[in-house]
Amino acid sequence: MHKYLQLNRYTPLISGIILCAALTAIAKFGGTALHLPVMLSCLGIGFLCNPFAKKYAPFGVGINFSSKMILRLGVILLGARFAFSDLSGLGIATLALIIIATIATIFISLLTAKHLKLSHNLGLLLGGATAICGASAAMAIAALLPQNKENDEQTAAAVIAVTAIGTCAMLAYPFIIPLLPFSNDKAALFIGGTIHDVAQVVGAGYSLSPDIGDGAILVKLIRVFMLIPVLLLLSILIRHDNSGAIEKPRFQFPLFLLGFIALLLLNALGFISEDIRQILKTGSSWALMIALTAVGLKTPIKKIMHQGRTPFMLVCINSAGLIIIYAAYILLS
Repeated sequence: MHKYLQLNRYTPLISGIILCAALTAIAKFGGTALHLPVMLSCLGIGFLCNPFAKKYAPFGVGINFSSKMILRLGVILLGARFAFSDLSGLGIATLALIIIATIATIFISLLTAKHLKLSHNLGLLLGGATAICGASAAMAIAALLPQNKENDEQTAAAVIAVTAIGTCAMLAYPFIIPLLPFSNDKAALFIGGTIHDVAQVVGAGYSLSPDIGDGAILVKLIRVFMLIPVLLLLSILIRHDNSGAIEKPRFQFPLFLLGFIALLLLNALGFISEDIRQILKTGSSWALMIALTAVGLKTPIKKIMHQGRTPFMLVCINSAGLIIIYAAYILLS
């Protein structure tokens, strides 16, 4: 009897997680079949099922757990994606360009968000998503921000905006780049440096040629690698109390980042085999997708509509900044 009561205690948590996982699987395979961005599909199915989730309150515990703790698990597993050997394929000048462009884009986003009267946190989410790796970066940064309804709404808005603009770039670049005076190496640098999501870089790069695709992926991996110092820096600078209010900066290292760094180091030192690495990468992708589905389930679509067009404007401005930086480097080098 005691065991039954103990199991019954966790039923809302388990049922909510199962709901998120099941909807994520539908979004994943349905989105793939329809050639839709997977992250956007997960968020979309969450929005569609939001009225159902709100009606059946017991699911709320598991949905909240998925949007927070499974999100952090996904960030931890991201550490297995990185290999320091990826850095050896590029020159010092290109590495410096990627670092400068990443920092500049985040600053541009923060300043523009202030000018557009958007929240500081939304500017940070959109800046990181544009500068680093799209929806995955937005989700990782969101894990450091105050965990409240406003953060859920801003995260959803950031994912929609950055995925939509990145998809437009993926479709347009194969037609635009052949018209530009770019060699294959320069085309790869431009594609890998200015498109937001890894899958979008794959789509645009390999649409032109295998060589351009390979080079673009390498550049993109270095941009993704920038997630490490950005998260570490933000963990120092972003502090908030239990109500979500921002406090003065003081160092309080987020524990989930310890797992991220541990996996990163184990992978870099060769303790993780390629098979295990692929399993962890897949686990990271699924965890982030489940968390994003949960965010959609928690967030009524009308709340996202209240964000208006400004998130899209900010992503466009951020993207324009990236394009100018990379185009200037390519044309002047």
